Amino acid sequence: MKTTELARKRVAYILTVADDGIGVPVYKGEHPTEKDIPQKYITVVTGEIVKSEPNGILQECPVFVNCHVADVGPGMADYESIEVLQNGVMLRLHEVADEEHGLRFYYETEETRKNVAKGEHYSSMRFKVNFINK
Repeated sequence: MKTTELARKRVAYILTVADDGIGVPVYKGEHPTEKDIPQKYITVVTGEIVKSEPNGILQECPVFVNCHVADVGPGMADYESIEVLQNGVMLRLHEVADEEHGLRFYYETEETRKNVAKGEHYSSMRFKVNFINK
């Protein structure tokens, strides 16, 4: 059986390497330290496996790709930069098949949120990941 850690690692790998990478730091499950926060970065977080076929052939879990961008002023989002990151993520992950590792990624939804304490807005993109156990 595959684990959510595999999904997180593969998404981060694809975002870092595919088409020469997305061009910003990608963090797997954690955020940068308070003193080293880049102006733009991505975090990849997985949820629990939500569905598993009785025979164990197919499993499914959510993966959240969060595109973080520093505000251009107090409470003022840089929506253009957020959109550029979202487009880069979609180009690399939308309905991608990672045949070598038995994974398929499907885009589900997105919402933009603000983090006043960090002075940033971020787009939380949700993907469904299917694990195909052979």
